[in-house]
Amino acid sequence: TTTTTTTAEPFDLEQLLAGVGDDVIQFVRDQTQISFKDSKNAVGTLLLLLMDRANDPNRLGKAMADALQLEDAELQAGGEDADRLVELLEAVTEISSDSEQRNWSVGDDSAAIATVLEQLEDVLTHANPAVVKNIVRNWASPGQTGRHEIVDTLVRYYQMETRDELRLHMIRILGELIIQDFDVIEVIKFSVLPVEIAKSLANDPWNEATSSLNYYSMLLETMVYADGSPIAYQHYEYLNSDFIQHLLAMIEHKPTSKSQLRIVEQAFALLLAFNRHFSLEDVQSNVVMSTLTTRPCKALGENLMACFNRQADPVAASIGQPAPETFAPQHHSVMKFFVDAFRTRETGHPLLYEGDCNVLIEVLLREIGERASENPVQVDLIQLLSQVVINSVYLDSRFYDEQIQHALVAVKDESIEHETAQSKRARQAAEQALAVIFSV
Repeated sequence: TTTTTTTAEPFDLEQLLAGVGDDVIQFVRDQTQISFKDSKNAVGTLLLLLMDRANDPNRLGKAMADALQLEDAELQAGGEDADRLVELLEAVTEISSDSEQRNWSVGDDSAAIATVLEQLEDVLTHANPAVVKNIVRNWASPGQTGRHEIVDTLVRYYQMETRDELRLHMIRILGELIIQDFDVIEVIKFSVLPVEIAKSLANDPWNEATSSLNYYSMLLETMVYADGSPIAYQHYEYLNSDFIQHLLAMIEHKPTSKSQLRIVEQAFALLLAFNRHFSLEDVQSNVVMSTLTTRPCKALGENLMACFNRQADPVAASIGQPAPETFAPQHHSVMKFFVDAFRTRETGHPLLYEGDCNVLIEVLLREIGERASENPVQVDLIQLLSQVVINSVYLDSRFYDEQIQHALVAVKDESIEHETAQSKRARQAAEQALAVIFSV
């Protein structure tokens, strides 16, 4: 008799959870009403405990993964969340249609509508993101086709609804839809909603009664412009210099409460996001930059400097993403703003106090020194350093001239050792920067 011994391969928790599938996690959520994320953590914790106490955790893990595969089609489709989400989408569509047909609000329906919207936001926030994304993309009311119908419905309802409480719910829901599916950005961006929000922000932003609506409206607008893609041309009629002036006034405002502070911070993020879609090569058409020349913007400069020093990106944070790993202006909103602003002395010189300007140069020198010449961002950093020197208040003191020269010469010397196309570009940028900086 021959005995065959089978050795189980190493089996980690992620593999086990993948084997178990979303159906078991969804089952826990349906039974406990905790979020899908918390349900996943609960299942994972239980599995870890069982595997830790087993004599052969690897084999137990495989056995559990096989045993826990449920065949229930309802659970695999999203369980109670899927059913509830469809019901709520139908309810919101009915509410919107009813408002559109009668064109006036019923005085006592606010609570009922708010309840539906609150429940929709709760499901969107706590359900399985994959289930939410699939249903929101593909759900359509009878006789309708196309994707993201509920997004168009919410935008249309927002236009008709005048009650701030209900508008706030809709804005928050649309923001959650973006977090779940970035394709929603394109739908909103080319709708009338960005213009409607811009009009609403023209009102008193410091009114405590509308503070939350103002904040979440700006947050949604920031999300919509976060990707830097083109906007609808006709929107420039309202997203103009007056709009930028209003954002700058909010940024320069000294907040006296936490609610005011978050509005100031979100206005800053929105300005950065809106600036992203303007071409780096065509500063003349950039209404953000042209508006900077019309008023003092010292608080804006301080905020930019604080973010740059920490490598933070408020635009990325607004859509729940980490700051880009690279300082490339195509990806990092703060870097993009600095590159645009320091293209000319008209926009660069009034932006930073001398102390902040010196800190900016210190940060640029540090970043240049930490990167090899083959790093693609090196050219961007060197070019920005050159622009900051000649188009800012730095020329009044020239405190870092020796360090600047040393850093640029080091780039030249290091690039000679690496005869790559990128290192050649870095060397050329360093040579041009030396010529420009020390000729003024």
